[in-house]
Amino acid sequence: MENEHDQLDTYVMLQIAGWITAVLLQGERVLSVGEKHRGSDDRDPKARYRSIAEEEFFVVSARRLFRWLNEGKKRRLLGSICLTELSKLERVVVDVRDMREHADDYVIRRRGKRQAKFHYSPIGSSGSVTYTSDATATIVLDGNYLIGGRLSVQQVISATETLRKDFKAQLDQDERFRWMAL
Repeated sequence: MENEHDQLDTYVMLQIAGWITAVLLQGERVLSVGEKHRGSDDRDPKARYRSIAEEEFFVVSARRLFRWLNEGKKRRLLGSICLTELSKLERVVVDVRDMREHADDYVIRRRGKRQAKFHYSPIGSSGSVTYTSDATATIVLDGNYLIGGRLSVQQVISATETLRKDFKAQLDQDERFRWMAL
């Protein structure tokens, strides 16, 4: 019989596996709905609302993945898994999720926790602002789907696919977790 520590470790690993799957699923859904929305000559009036919903689920899934990865690190469950690429995206995932979740505070009351970061204006190679976006907007720039004008869906998917492979290898190495499907 498993002790409580092993049960909690199993729970954490299951959460990580589930949120990896959710990020990849929602990422593909965002790109698919977005493509339909952009490619339609006869605009479906509900298409943008579907995109917003899928984007929200994607951002929440990515945020949850980070929370459980951090728990896995604390419990020393992730072994030699390299999280460098995915970790580079954590701050923007947290910010975009928070700003969208609390859009009323940012847009109406203008008192969000990171109000100064709500509008995003990247500087291009010419030294001038490329575009300006707030955290509730979506921009597709050179085929890159940017939630909040700054969170690249494609980058998150790519980093999560790499994590999935490494995480699966980690599961296969630990007899406590080999049974987990991913």
